[in-house]
Amino acid sequence: MSIFTLDQGIEAYVKDIPSCSSVTIGVFLDVSLPDEDARLNGVSHFLEHMCFRGTANRSAYEITKAVDALGGYINAYTSKEFTCYYITILPESFVSGLDILIDIVFNSVLKSGDIQLEKSIIHEEIKMYEDTPDEKIMDIMNGKMFKDLYLGKPILGTYDTISELDETSLSDYYQHYFNSSRVKCVVAGKFDNGLNVKDELNRRFSLVDFKQETVGAFSECKNEFQSISYHQKKDLEQTHLCFGFPGYHYNHPDRYVLTVLSTLFGGSMSSRLFQSVREREGLAYSIYSSSSFYKHTGAFIIYAGMAFENMERVRDCISKEQALILKDGITDDELNRSKVQLRGGVIINLEGSSAWVNWLGRQIIYQTGLSEIQQIEKRLAAVTIDEVNRVLQSVFNF
Repeated sequence: MSIFTLDQGIEAYVKDIPSCSSVTIGVFLDVSLPDEDARLNGVSHFLEHMCFRGTANRSAYEITKAVDALGGYINAYTSKEFTCYYITILPESFVSGLDILIDIVFNSVLKSGDIQLEKSIIHEEIKMYEDTPDEKIMDIMNGKMFKDLYLGKPILGTYDTISELDETSLSDYYQHYFNSSRVKCVVAGKFDNGLNVKDELNRRFSLVDFKQETVGAFSECKNEFQSISYHQKKDLEQTHLCFGFPGYHYNHPDRYVLTVLSTLFGGSMSSRLFQSVREREGLAYSIYSSSSFYKHTGAFIIYAGMAFENMERVRDCISKEQALILKDGITDDELNRSKVQLRGGVIINLEGSSAWVNWLGRQIIYQTGLSEIQQIEKRLAAVTIDEVNRVLQSVFNF
């Protein structure tokens, strides 16, 4: 992988994957919830939508028409700690795809009429999440676990905060945070012979009128976890149950140990929770555990959706599995199976150019130093049974 700094001061990462049939260009912005005050909650995600509403050079329709004409795919997403815009095209369309991507990210015109239209769309998106209980419960859980941190705020914002956004607040945020000090560019895939990727990136980024101010990184935030119980009533066909435990930050030395634990406890069809709650007892269709890693903290989550009359039995099953694993620890078979499953997942999931761009972008944002599959394989292989047993005692600390 090649790493270099563009003339605008933007870090660029280029990975040549000759076996790919496509190339993906990603622009990662170190901008999201940490930069939003209470009044602007949801503005990063709102701007992600607005970037597709039109630029000084292209209308919304012209953007989609241009991408379709290349046989490509363009998309974006906002996470809790960064925003990503990316386009996947055929290798011969690299220059045209790059031009479209940079145009939509940095030349959005933020017209008043489009803002009003987008407000309506995001209000509907918020309503959709309100009607999706397995998504909604995660927002509730994050709000309770990280109540004093940006991680407790919804990425979409709220109905009220979105309603208050206007041209001035959007433009100020767009110009202040969408600047070169917050930008990383990642390119992965197959390249045509003779293409000088660095020159093309410099050529296109040089046309962007970046503000020259430097926006400092957000300060470290620590969370004080407290044991609480919370129930929100809602008219649903199922009851949804979630347990949350303190986890680790993205670069914590036990990150891979916790990932292995999460996989064997509830992250696969052969996991303890799946076999106990679903296969043996038939109490739930969806049951799993997962780990979330952020810049300064993290969480371990257990989720289940079941009929109301089964809730206590599901809760007891989960508690029983926790007690068993705390008492007896894990087995060599569980450890090895989970490590192989995780290794296979990484290799299979990184078969396409867009997958590589999105994975590399996260490594860059979180400064992990990882850039190759072999590095992950080495870290997974190093996880021991004693480490997993130590971490589970720490995580399941009631």
